[in-house]
Amino acid sequence: MRCNAISPGPFPTVATQQAHPEFIQRLAKKVPLGRIGQSPEIAGVVAFLLSDAASYINGQNLAVDGGWTSW
Repeated sequence: MRCNAISPGPFPTVATQQAHPEFIQRLAKKVPLGRIGQSPEIAGVVAFLLSDAASYINGQNLAVDGGWTSW
């Protein structure tokens, strides 16, 4: 059994869809890549962790956050 985690940064959600556009712009500026993430970017990480290519990865937390945690 393997146990890994994904820690996403800012991504579109119901809450962000209801947020003021200026808030989203300010949030995106705080991300080193300068934008919020997109759903396929999380999906790719999930697919990788579920694949045989990740069979020797265990106990890891993958930050998918545009560099937020390194900033």
